[in-house]
Amino acid sequence: MLEEIGSSVRRIRESQGWSQFQLAAKIPISQKQISRIENQQVVGIARHTLIRLAEVLREPIATGEVNRWLFLSGYRPLVCPKLPLPANVSQLMAQFDPYPAALLDVGGYFRACNQAMRRLLATFALRPSLEKSIVSMLVAALRSTPPLVSAQEIAFMARRLLLQWSLNPDEDWATTARNALAVELRGLFDTIVQDFRPELECLTPMPVEFNVHLPQCPSTLTFFLTEVLVGHRPDLGLYVLYPISPSAKAWCQPPSREAVST
Repeated sequence: MLEEIGSSVRRIRESQGWSQFQLAAKIPISQKQISRIENQQVVGIARHTLIRLAEVLREPIATGEVNRWLFLSGYRPLVCPKLPLPANVSQLMAQFDPYPAALLDVGGYFRACNQAMRRLLATFALRPSLEKSIVSMLVAALRSTPPLVSAQEIAFMARRLLLQWSLNPDEDWATTARNALAVELRGLFDTIVQDFRPELECLTPMPVEFNVHLPQCPSTLTFFLTEVLVGHRPDLGLYVLYPISPSAKAWCQPPSREAVST
């Protein structure tokens, strides 16, 4: 266990071109402690020290290796919004084209999306942003004229987020996220939480039906919303919309080159 963590810390530190003293100064802990960690001379490493090591080295956060360190040490995984993304995130998202796909973190923030999702959001006159949550973007679509989604779609996603946040009750970010959601949803939030009991809730199994109403489409686009897990990253969820209705299947066909050029 300690051998795996120590050798990993040494490998990443050396790839950064840092000395033990330089790494220690960034955490900060003593250079002697870094040496002891790399040479498996410690009985145990505190959870906050493992996380701080991963944050400074960055790679263990992006790859999720920090969660392997935490697992080996008997700690709970690192779950927090806006952590660095894996280096291969663009390739990860592109593999789902021509179906819309978006990568969300535990805070409900958009972190990445593929071309099909960008095209869908452009239809809503929306742009994915790290500062925008999925609920915020759905609310904007609901408030459009005519509404592009229904309150049911928003409530479904909001309940999933509330349940995820309830698993981290002592984390400041979870309280902040819940308060922001209440402001965003206003009266709808009160309706959602009225019967919300975290101890009795369970995540609705996926896939679930998701409907989109586009002004230029005469019929509703019906999709299956599915979630793909991201290895060693419990803070991330990759959501993919697979078309069900003929109109959704037609929409997912890649636009012609002529259409793109215009």
